[in-house]
Amino acid sequence: MSILPKYSQMTRVPEDLLDLIRRHGQEHVLTWWHELVESDRTCLITQMQGIDFEELKQLYKQREQKSVLPADARMASLPRPSDDAARRAAH
Repeated sequence: MSILPKYSQMTRVPEDLLDLIRRHGQEHVLTWWHELVESDRTCLITQMQGIDFEELKQLYKQREQKSVLPADARMASLPRPSDDAARRAAH
């Protein structure tokens, strides 16, 4: 049984996006769809269309991998912003 809410006559999720969401097991994103106003639905659709679900899946698979830090010789401290007298006086 799908957790997708029954859609009203307002903005609907495009079928291709709905299929993509289902293939990636992200139906929960639409759980409160019926509570959203028209403009929020449109915004959510736009946001979801901007998600690369394949990349997200790959990143999730890598979540336990340890990152390799660059060699010490390649690392340096960040430069310190210059202090000006007026800013020091204000604090």
